[in-house]
Amino acid sequence: MKPTHAVAVAALDPDDQVPGRFSEAGLRELSAALGHPPAPDEDPWDAIATAFRALSTQDLGERLLEAVLLKPPIPAGCEALLEAMRDPSNPPWVHHDVPEDRFQLWYCHLLVHRAFPDRWPAPAIRRVTLHVWQLDQIGRASCRERV
Repeated sequence: MKPTHAVAVAALDPDDQVPGRFSEAGLRELSAALGHPPAPDEDPWDAIATAFRALSTQDLGERLLEAVLLKPPIPAGCEALLEAMRDPSNPPWVHHDVPEDRFQLWYCHLLVHRAFPDRWPAPAIRRVTLHVWQLDQIGRASCRERV
């Protein structure tokens, strides 16, 4: 099969946010599931931090990962994953055994960082900017460039 497009990586930038990904309602629901139903006027990030601070590291790992992951590990594994998030050079969500849960682990890392920025570093992802060209029938790039 002949390729129809050419792609070049224009930029690879670190980022620590996924815009529009986390709703206030979802944060409030998670806070309530962890034992702190937020007041109607309470900031959802403050509610999450309050819920987290009320739990030991072991309980936080177990309850957070149980609430967020599709396939949470055994309780000791939950605490180990949470502790592993303290190492910015090898975060557990990069090579987690359950690919479907990798983004959710990143999300957990973001949550614990927001609640405890002095204990957990911010998780980072890479934002990729691509240039894509449509190829003509003999494989030459057309004049139009798309980003």
